[in-house]
Amino acid sequence: MTQQTYVLGLGSNLDDCYVNLRQACDLISQHEQITIIAHSRLYQSPALLLDNAPESWKKDYLNAAIKIATELPPADLLQFIKSIELTMGREAQAARWSPRLIDIDILACQQLCLVTDSLKIPHQELLNRNFALQPLLDVMPDWLHPQNAELNLQNHLQTELGLLDRLPYLLGSPEIMAIINITPDSFAETQQEINYEAKVQQAIDCINQGATVLDIGAESTRPGAERISWQQEWQRLQPFLDTLQVALQQHPSAVNIKLSIDTHHAETVEKVLQYDIAFINDVRGEEADKIAARIKNTKIKYIFMHQLGLQHNQHLSNSIDIIVELKVFAKQKIEQLLSYGLTKQQLIFDVGIGFAKRPTHVRKILQNLQELRQLAVPIMLGHSRKASVYPPLKALEPAQRDLETAIVSALCQREKISYLRVHNVNYTHRALALSQWLQS
Repeated sequence: MTQQTYVLGLGSNLDDCYVNLRQACDLISQHEQITIIAHSRLYQSPALLLDNAPESWKKDYLNAAIKIATELPPADLLQFIKSIELTMGREAQAARWSPRLIDIDILACQQLCLVTDSLKIPHQELLNRNFALQPLLDVMPDWLHPQNAELNLQNHLQTELGLLDRLPYLLGSPEIMAIINITPDSFAETQQEINYEAKVQQAIDCINQGATVLDIGAESTRPGAERISWQQEWQRLQPFLDTLQVALQQHPSAVNIKLSIDTHHAETVEKVLQYDIAFINDVRGEEADKIAARIKNTKIKYIFMHQLGLQHNQHLSNSIDIIVELKVFAKQKIEQLLSYGLTKQQLIFDVGIGFAKRPTHVRKILQNLQELRQLAVPIMLGHSRKASVYPPLKALEPAQRDLETAIVSALCQREKISYLRVHNVNYTHRALALSQWLQS
């Protein structure tokens, strides 16, 4: 059978909707006969409800669309996407229009018109639903409705259905992890004292610009920085987390914003467990066993990093094969962390750009990310404002390196890196969105 281009609509209004949509895309991409060509932007829309629907059903949806290429016939594709819905936990016999973890529909297939008892292509309600038509036009802007070819779909969307606002979050790209430094002496900035209100506003701005994770650190790892005790770290973190918690309640996001704590102190981990923490980002690994004891049997993820000489007094030799070095280190570390009681699903590997690595190492890492993904754990890149990414950056102040950081982020966009840890979320989001559009 010849390959066909379909557009699938995706929606979710239960639990972590953004995670649900990303998981659905991942599961679809795993089919050997399906290639995802493009992802739409994300949209939020009110639930369609039957009369007298329960109040608990009034939950907004996150909506998106993906363009795929496949040789599967329509009936087989429908069967496959329905199996994904069941795999993800959707109730097969749920009431009509009730809330759902995931909803996947075939919206269109080129100029195909098909009507069967179980499937109609194009989707019979496509011209009546902006949350379906708008994402479709993102990924197939020149598509014509085969039963209404004279209709200008863009005008119909704007004048009859109404445009939905695009959300600043992306499918098919790494999640953006915003760096929030609660320190007076960080690598990227120095200040006399910590302005907690300004830091919280920075966090809210990052969310509005497309960050889905906030990585909060209260101890600097810049060259020459003095180490602090866990008590000092907690004195900085607690007032920020308290203030941030209130701000997030007052400024709710369309996606579930996850908090990451950048710490190597087990005592600090114990303290932050009173908050809704999703990640522990441990750049040192000195108390990994104690930290693991506190977060095992939870859903909290643990980020471990490859680094030698945190104070930059050690560097790997230029002659070393950095990919082999990273793979050997990661495999040993994974085994160790599993022995401490963590699961592989909790682990994320930060390759440690800027820590003990020269520009030649970093270049090879960026050129061989696919090989590192063979480790079968999510990969995080912390390349933001690092001079080791590109030698000429040494002549620039850290805050002047955001353009190069965004370019590297865009180049890695299709390498299936899970997280990009960056200072300038706006630049990174724009670069990822442009890269995604050009490659669609």
